[in-house]
Amino acid sequence: MDRNKNPITKVIHIEDSIPENGINVELSMHWNDSYYENMLCFTNNIR
Repeated sequence: MDRNKNPITKVIHIEDSIPENGINVELSMHWNDSYYENMLCFTNNIR
């Protein structure tokens, strides 16, 4: 995804959960010197 781009920040990684609701969130962000935005989202709805 970022193979030929120069990073301008380190990867920002955040994890949190709400055990009462069974909700877990994991978020990663990374900025580079590219002009274009590339956003990828993945969701799992397993109960």
